[in-house]
Amino acid sequence: MNKNKILIVILSISIVLVGIVFIISVNRKYDKMVMNSSDWKGIIESRKQSKELKITELKFNDYDLFIDNDNSAIYYSVVDVRNKLNPSIKYKTNSNAKIVFNSALESKAIETCEYYKVMIYDKEFYREYALCLTNYPLMNIKGNNIDGYASVKMELFDNHINRPQKYMESDAKFSAEEDRYILRLKKESLGHNKRSNPVSLLGFDKANEFSLEKVFTYDDRKKFVRLFINNKYDDIYYIEPISSGNK
Repeated sequence: MNKNKILIVILSISIVLVGIVFIISVNRKYDKMVMNSSDWKGIIESRKQSKELKITELKFNDYDLFIDNDNSAIYYSVVDVRNKLNPSIKYKTNSNAKIVFNSALESKAIETCEYYKVMIYDKEFYREYALCLTNYPLMNIKGNNIDGYASVKMELFDNHINRPQKYMESDAKFSAEEDRYILRLKKESLGHNKRSNPVSLLGFDKANEFSLEKVFTYDDRKKFVRLFINNKYDDIYYIEPISSGNK
């Protein structure tokens, strides 16, 4: 076998091995990434805390979690599937950092004040996040001048098990009116004009205009979302359609 063939064989084997390592690293189960308290403490004592470390993407069972980096908080909208408490993990950070969790997930922690800890760390620094488990869908409003009648991008993760489309995005207009927000979904026409975009959100009939009202007393007959404004967690809101017109 000449040198060129040997090099080709070595290169092929290397690519396969790298691919195997990559598959293993991005598809580890949650329980394999739980760290005991002693090792957790050791990382904190041997490194400096830094908010410059960031989780840029975290997926449980291929579903994106919502990350509030300003407040070091992560929200896991639980889909009621068999492995919901031991999901497969994929993640990205803004550095070559590893990610670990402090405890196994339990159903009793869903919609309680109990938070799990998530830590990312490299050779010099570490950062801790709080992980919240929720039954509610997650909605993110991204745009400028949110306090006015703003053009925004709406992102929704609907965790209901019977929703075939878990993620939804739409252009929108977003405004504050009295004690609630108004969300008007829009889409661009062929003539590059914005027109209404009636869709079925959260199992409602198709509508393009929705009201979001902050929750003060819980009513199980209504539907809720956890609302984020520019990736920063706001609060829990009732959501309901207002109309299906062309406003």
